[in-house]
Amino acid sequence: MDNLNVFNKELNQPSKKHVLAKYVLVGVLAIMLVTILLFYTRLIPLPTTSVLTGIPVDPLTGQVFIDEATDPAILAEIETILEEVRNTPFTFSFITTEQANRLIESIPVYTTEMSLADLRYYKEHLNNSYFVPVDQTPSVAPMMYDDSTHNPWIFMKVDGEHFYRWLESRDEETIDKLYGTFDDIQEILRRYHDTQPPVKTFYEQYPDQVALGGVFHPGNPLSQHSYPSRFIAEAYTIAHLASRANPSQRETYFLQADTLVSYGVAFGWYGTSSITTTKQLITDYFSMYNQDSANASAQ
Repeated sequence: MDNLNVFNKELNQPSKKHVLAKYVLVGVLAIMLVTILLFYTRLIPLPTTSVLTGIPVDPLTGQVFIDEATDPAILAEIETILEEVRNTPFTFSFITTEQANRLIESIPVYTTEMSLADLRYYKEHLNNSYFVPVDQTPSVAPMMYDDSTHNPWIFMKVDGEHFYRWLESRDEETIDKLYGTFDDIQEILRRYHDTQPPVKTFYEQYPDQVALGGVFHPGNPLSQHSYPSRFIAEAYTIAHLASRANPSQRETYFLQADTLVSYGVAFGWYGTSSITTTKQLITDYFSMYNQDSANASAQ
């Protein structure tokens, strides 16, 4: 019986190998924990360059960054490139500079009379908490402010796809031409805005009148100018480009654009005079559009 008790006691005790393995594991975990803490407290310097590329990186996140104190050569090179871009004259893709100047000169200057007309129209067509365009029936559902209502590239659909998805499926040459169209129009707007004082958003003009409180997605560059509006310009540019690709769906595309830009009135981004002016500007641009390039872009 005594021998049996001794045997059971020894059986229940861990072996020396098990004890040693346990201590080794605890030691390794402790070393790892201390090392991590030292890394985060910067007591041990972390690697500051990528092992694969040698490019400076944030030691904790791994994101690439440029330290002005340690890499002035790279910063100088970037500044040189930016300076070259700034000093390179813009070349229009589908119209001439003379045509662009005529378009800019055709834009009516925003006046007090236009502002008051915008206010009258807003009061007449505001229905509770959402805007109902004149040419739509009362069955229009209340609009929702979401990712699509502040981005024409998402809201506008071509062949059942968001415009940006549809654009991605084109060949590289066509994509370049379509982007060239947007570049042309943005440059026209930029040149006009450089010569005129900025027009306040409709909400800034009439904050007590706008039911939805001048909502705009934070940081959206399309909100920088309300007249003529880049937001409106992009919507109708997409409608024109999509119509050239699918002429039979032209009415659908322009209805999408009309609906989208009407939301901007309800949100207080601009007045209806901006819609009228910007829409006409885009129509005039496409009337000058190089037909050979236009046909190629639509293929």
